[in-house]
Amino acid sequence: MANKEIRKKMVQHNIRFWELADAVGVSASTLTVWMRHDLSEERLARVQAALDKLIGVEVNAGSR
Repeated sequence: MANKEIRKKMVQHNIRFWELADAVGVSASTLTVWMRHDLSEERLARVQAALDKLIGVEVNAGSR
């Protein structure tokens, strides 16, 4: 997933940068630096897993 797609998903699901960074386990400033360039496979996997988890939490919270 390209960085633009990550940002698009964040907007679609109203996920803030600091929330994603927290879920990844890094500071918001670190995630900002990461997102300036294409992510390595390892970083992409970490960010995608955290984003999927946050989206899942959001969907589950919305269904209650």
